[in-house]
Amino acid sequence: MQISTRLSQLSQEQIVFGAAVLLSVIFLFTVPGFDTIGNFSQILERVTVVGILALGASIVVIGGGLDLSQVASAMAGSGLAVLLMNTGWPISTSLLVGLLVCVAIGVINGYIIAYIEIPAFFATLATNLVIFGVARVLLFKSTFRLYLDDAVADSPFFVFLSARVFAIPVSTLLFIALVLILYLLLRHTTVGRTLYAIGDNSRTARENGVPVRLYTIFKYTFCAIFGYIAGIVFLSTIHNIDAGVMIGTMIFDVILIVVLGGVSLVGGRGTPFSVLLGAILIGLLLNGMTLLDLNNDLQDVARGLVLLAAIVIDNRLHPRNEETARKGE
Repeated sequence: MQISTRLSQLSQEQIVFGAAVLLSVIFLFTVPGFDTIGNFSQILERVTVVGILALGASIVVIGGGLDLSQVASAMAGSGLAVLLMNTGWPISTSLLVGLLVCVAIGVINGYIIAYIEIPAFFATLATNLVIFGVARVLLFKSTFRLYLDDAVADSPFFVFLSARVFAIPVSTLLFIALVLILYLLLRHTTVGRTLYAIGDNSRTARENGVPVRLYTIFKYTFCAIFGYIAGIVFLSTIHNIDAGVMIGTMIFDVILIVVLGGVSLVGGRGTPFSVLLGAILIGLLLNGMTLLDLNNDLQDVARGLVLLAAIVIDNRLHPRNEETARKGE
């Protein structure tokens, strides 16, 4: 009885941390090659990209929204940057242009949701399809990959971003830095506290004079910026932008990390450290399944089951009501 009571008092973050430790121990004794330095680096690389994406997505979810177009905007912005760099544009200018594209997409998403009042799910699903279609026609054309020229890939910027410090990728250190920065923003600034208030009850926030529409534009723009950072990290790792990978399960991995870590879909709850824990657990799970040579279909089934379980837990811990169900406000 005491054990069940103690378990019920655990937070979702504590449960996820315990699950990650348990999974590590199981894989350590059952999966060949799991305990190597090379595999450790691969786990960190895999966690980093989806983790940064999930950080951006968590901003929207905490504020009571949902963004299904983040991966598409990351693909478009980073893909355009690749084309510009390959044609001789300075790296800094190319990266800035790609960033501006993602910012514009975020502003458009926020405006559609805040002012036209289309529910976030449908608005971002539509912009996701539009962005993918336009990017495929104008940027990728007949191929699914845009390769970075060798001269650009060997530039100091990309060499630094793909470097390792004692087997830890520099990009992973960037991810951790972003976790800390976002934590400070959300917990220790007026903007962050207001986002939590809007996610908890947007109607009350509006009645108290909070410019909810402007904050909606802000959070979707911020989400797109984090998506762009993840896109550039992805580019630095494999020196190409693979639309096929991004079209696949990446957006579902992002949502899985957000929900699994403890960022509630009803809004107003969760922290960047929740995202970090969710990313670690999913990174371990996917790495273990890959080392066990499970096919993609079985991995997708595992993803789906974990996502379903996370949503059920979230629903039990944070029941929806008429107010929290209104995601587009």
